[in-house]
Amino acid sequence: MKAEDCIDLITEHFPRFPMEDFTIIEDGWDNLIVDLDDAYIFRFPRRTEVVEQLMKEIRLLPTLVQRLTMPVPDPEFVVEEDETVFMGYGKIHGTTMSPTHLTRENTAFIAGQISEFIFELQAITLEDAANPYMPVFHGPEWKAHYMELHERIVRDIYLRLDRETLVHVDQAWAEYLDNHRNFEFQPVLVHRDLSGDHVLFDPSVDTVTGVIDWGDACFGDPAFDLTGLLDYGPDFIEGMLERFNILNDDVLPRARFYRKIACFYEVIFGLDTGNEEHLKRGLENIRRSFAEK
Repeated sequence: MKAEDCIDLITEHFPRFPMEDFTIIEDGWDNLIVDLDDAYIFRFPRRTEVVEQLMKEIRLLPTLVQRLTMPVPDPEFVVEEDETVFMGYGKIHGTTMSPTHLTRENTAFIAGQISEFIFELQAITLEDAANPYMPVFHGPEWKAHYMELHERIVRDIYLRLDRETLVHVDQAWAEYLDNHRNFEFQPVLVHRDLSGDHVLFDPSVDTVTGVIDWGDACFGDPAFDLTGLLDYGPDFIEGMLERFNILNDDVLPRARFYRKIACFYEVIFGLDTGNEEHLKRGLENIRRSFAEK
């Protein structure tokens, strides 16, 4: 979908908006964004396979708005007509949260905000959040999903890696897949892409202002939502532990594994879309990630 098509669709379905002051954001993998007057966000799926993710969000977000203390998008403007699917909501203001935003003074408070968010999110049951587009992974299904991912990596990426990197990659995957305890979790609702890109922050008041982009949400391993949070360092994780006992000895190793293999997704995205920049950057990140001790 082109940017001008998005503008036409907003004008057609929601003529109340004059469309005089807007910004097109095209750097996301899955969605094209229209920021309207710095007050509303409209999201349009960039590819056919992303449409169901947006339909899942449209059904999930109203429940999250009711159940979470943390602000999340509240879809006010929804279109689901044949092949045309998009939504709009009041913009949650803030900048993407970087590790540089954390200080000795604010880390404990911010960690408390995030841990409370995860605690509330994991308390939402499948009955509360079920919809036809919501994946549910119990241990066996979760393992099958990662075995399939590993097969794709072996088939399409191994030949692009040097021998030393391959040894480390093989070892990491074997340790994960061969440990039955990694698949004995009770599925909970997870954002599944909880990283700085999707956690909004107001540095003027040292506060998390919202969590966005719920297209990857599923019921699965509770460790997964810690993956991106590891980037904020051990003090941040310890702050979460102090607020809520949501971590244990099994959870952190799984989160570290998910973090380590995240770079494979960029390579796969590059291969699937023919984007050489993503392919090259993803391969370099794999080499860097698996060179770490």
